Amino acid sequence: MKNTNDYDVRIKFELAYMMNQIVKFNSGELESEIKGGRAVTGKLNGFYFETGKLSNEEIKSDKFSWDFLKYKVTPLKEDDEDSEESSADNEEN
Repeated sequence: MKNTNDYDVRIKFELAYMMNQIVKFNSGELESEIKGGRAVTGKLNGFYFETGKLSNEEIKSDKFSWDFLKYKVTPLKEDDEDSEESSADNEEN
């Protein structure tokens, strides 16, 4: 996934994995932050999706598909992070 904005974003999404247009399972809600102008891919960045009990042959077949059930992008501001830290500091006192 690529963030084409010049600011950081938080993404939340859920995927549905299907065979013959029948949902076999969902990914559950996934969440990640992407810095402005950056892309994230691969297992090291948390973008590796388990496909349940489907075999490699099934995943590679024309009968397999996936789709987003949910997809939400929220801009992150530096002020938001600072205010979260300030709130935590106030709770300790």
